[in-house]
Amino acid sequence: MSKIYVDEIRHSGGAVAALSINSSGYVTTPNRPFVSAAWDGSSSTEIETSIYKFTAYSTSNQNIGSGGRTIIYKNDYNMLNTSTGSVTIPVSGIYLILGHYSAGAEATEGRRLGRLWVTPSGGSRTSYGEWLESYGTYDDVTGSKLLSLGANDVLEFGHNTATVDWFAFGLEIALLG
Repeated sequence: MSKIYVDEIRHSGGAVAALSINSSGYVTTPNRPFVSAAWDGSSSTEIETSIYKFTAYSTSNQNIGSGGRTIIYKNDYNMLNTSTGSVTIPVSGIYLILGHYSAGAEATEGRRLGRLWVTPSGGSRTSYGEWLESYGTYDDVTGSKLLSLGANDVLEFGHNTATVDWFAFGLEIALLG
């Protein structure tokens, strides 16, 4: 009987390891998809009346907000399309989604709303609406969501009102299990 040696077993789609085996022969937790990036401030697209989607993300680390928050760029499995702003989920599971919004000195007083959309694979875009709020100049806010997402679901982020009121935005998305 011949022996077969493998260091990982992939799920039927083949894109992500379902099991990994380390050099000692132990089954280990597979890599967890993770993405973090900051909107580059240059581009957003109006997708509904006065509702905009962020469409360009930086591919380097970025400081956002007045509090000195640094978003470290990481794009496992090329989840984030940096020119469209869409995040495609590579494997089904429970995801932690963090959004960090900031209004700078040029921002006016008033309510600004961060937006999140999910488009299930083969489905229609669903809005998670007003999940982040900012009110004044130098206002930094963070919001979180836990969502059960399927492989090939698409996430998008944006805001209400004019782009100039948003100084910075960063996202972090991690598979929890």
